[in-house]
Amino acid sequence: ELLFHGNRYRVARGDINFSNPFRLDPVINVEATTTIQQYEITLNFTGPSSKLTLAYRSDPPLPGNDIVTPARTRSNQRGGHRA
Repeated sequence: ELLFHGNRYRVARGDINFSNPFRLDPVINVEATTTIQQYEITLNFTGPSSKLTLAYRSDPPLPGNDIVTPARTRSNQRGGHRA
């Protein structure tokens, strides 16, 4: 489980690889999901921790930035913070 924008996500899969023995910069590959309103939101965190990339999608599909809106709206209604 992880918390992102005030919403709880279930980690569906994930791994962290410490492949460089000379530098603490693990490569992260994590997929997490939650349901907000009628949307299932999936987040993917990938890449080295120094250059982590976030990709997200929803079902039913929402346009790019609109995916983040239900998460922000719900966390604000619960007294969370807007990011």
